Amino acid sequence: MLRVKQRAATHAQQRGVAILSVLLIVAIASALTYSLATQQSMVIAQSQQVLVGDQLRNLLLGGEVLARQTLFQDWEDEQTRESDTLLEAWAQAAPPFEIPGGFIEVNMRDLQGCFNLNAAPVVPRDPERTTTMKAFFLTAGLEGVYVDRWLDWIDPDDQVADGGAEDGEYLSNDRAYRTPNARAAHVSELLLLGEVDLEAYNALREAACILPEGAEDKININTVNQATLQALFPTVAATEVASLIESERDYASLGDFQSDYQGFTGADVFLGFTSEFFEVSVRAELAGTTAEMVSTLYRNAGTGELSVLNRDFSRRFVSRFTVDVEIEEAN
Repeated sequence: MLRVKQRAATHAQQRGVAILSVLLIVAIASALTYSLATQQSMVIAQSQQVLVGDQLRNLLLGGEVLARQTLFQDWEDEQTRESDTLLEAWAQAAPPFEIPGGFIEVNMRDLQGCFNLNAAPVVPRDPERTTTMKAFFLTAGLEGVYVDRWLDWIDPDDQVADGGAEDGEYLSNDRAYRTPNARAAHVSELLLLGEVDLEAYNALREAACILPEGAEDKININTVNQATLQALFPTVAATEVASLIESERDYASLGDFQSDYQGFTGADVFLGFTSEFFEVSVRAELAGTTAEMVSTLYRNAGTGELSVLNRDFSRRFVSRFTVDVEIEEAN
């Protein structure tokens, strides 16, 4: 009888161990299944992000291609080749257009219609151009001393000009840095000159631009903004400058322009009527994700050939429209 009870107890223990083993195996299998499912979800999510990112990049580049095609067609038309104006197709603000799952918006700006901060000769300094640049800075609310600091920033030497600054000052900052002693690559370099008022900087940034070395020092009278024009012709009344800016400008020669606006003399050597440098801003949205890109394009005046000088994926896109499009879900 005792042996029977011992066998029964042993059998029960074995059953208990078996059940615990099964439960342990089930728990381990469940944990592995959950881990694998979680990893799979993460991999799928990462793959979707990479896919959407690649698609967005291609959409941005597609918007740039559209801009290039528009600019080439403008050059190809002999009736519009002699002048570039805000009346042409490339300058028109096009509303965002829908794509499956999102939209694309493309804007273009003539970089020869704004004040080129790389334009002023720096060695030797041109007093007239320095005065013009100071007048331009003042229109945005920045003191003229920033021009002296700016010219020291972009000139090729380390000699401190009156009111300027070189490495000696910037290396003493908490975050030390040097002057590039070369032409600027971006308007935001102005923020490195010292304590620059952000509101004034933003106002200046809208009216200024940076062109590469070798760019013709001409400002297109057909597209020039008001701040730049007022700085070029400080003796002309602000009302007359505003009147010109608000008009439908389509001039192809200095004679035609001055026959309508006799007071704009003195700085007319810097006036032009065509443009070679353009800024293209593209924004794309897909599956709730937005990407932006700003490109600088050069259009050869002789051949119409377009080339990309740089692309910036960090610039904020400022839309001219309130985006209100119905998004069609992609299959």
